[in-house]
Amino acid sequence: MQKPKSSQPITPRRTSRAGNATGGFTLLEVIASTGILAVALVVVLNSISLSIRQASSTRRTAAAYELAAEKLHRTCAGEFLSLPVSGQNSSQGLPYRWRVEKQAADTEALDLLCCEVTWHSGGASRSIRLYRRVLAGDPWGTDG
Repeated sequence: MQKPKSSQPITPRRTSRAGNATGGFTLLEVIASTGILAVALVVVLNSISLSIRQASSTRRTAAAYELAAEKLHRTCAGEFLSLPVSGQNSSQGLPYRWRVEKQAADTEALDLLCCEVTWHSGGASRSIRLYRRVLAGDPWGTDG
């Protein structure tokens, strides 16, 4: 008569030096996996930190562009009687300095209004410039 076959495969068991069957991981495997997890955690946290800084920088730059557009619009509406004109505004807890001036354009029929906005962020000075073309001799863009 034949013995009934077992449906479970035979797997070797780990044995300790004492000859007892053991389960689990060796100390070397635990240390290696902990090291891999630590490196992965540092990479993920650095990525999150960089994303937060980049989002903050983008918000500040967008606020500077909005301020420059507003000042150019007000200049063209005739709010400022002479150019150049400058000032300071605060947005998102940061002071922004702005200056609107007329520059010569590449054609005689047009002048160029330029609004430069500067601010300090992360220990460095940042700035953007926004331009608008207006008819020559009309620094406010109110002719025609």
